[in-house]
Amino acid sequence: MLQITIMTANDVWTLANSLFAADTSMKQSQLRHALHFLKKGSLSIRAYVDKIKGLCALLAASGSSILEAERSAVLLSGLSSEFDAIVSFASLSSAPLPF
Repeated sequence: MLQITIMTANDVWTLANSLFAADTSMKQSQLRHALHFLKKGSLSIRAYVDKIKGLCALLAASGSSILEAERSAVLLSGLSSEFDAIVSFASLSSAPLPF
């Protein structure tokens, strides 16, 4: 059996952090995977953008923020060919996509 000596609140925090860090890292990895493989499919644009925002918010809450450029790339890469004109226009624009 593992025996741990805890002397201070910092020891408790350090132990808790080490016990749950692997879970957090795994969850961040799963969220990033879900974000990067998200497709619009039959979702409305609003629902698609809301899913992206939700995944980005979960990542930020777990300590892993998403840059605007990455968020824009995710949005554009998940669109079908019917949005090619918008993807081309947005890809040429220097301004980030508004979320």
